[in-house]
Amino acid sequence: MRDLGVNEEVHDAITGHGENKTASRSNYGGGGFKQWFEAISKLDISFLGSENLR
Repeated sequence: MRDLGVNEEVHDAITGHGENKTASRSNYGGGGFKQWFEAISKLDISFLGSENLR
């Protein structure tokens, strides 16, 4: 994600990682859905293959 330019805050929100955050607070951090979608869209998941997405 770093190599793709995804900022640390968005990465932490997507992966559930965070520094000294309570569980309830970390669920709301890291930007909104649009930022998450844009970050995830950058990932190359072609190795999964379409047969694995059913």
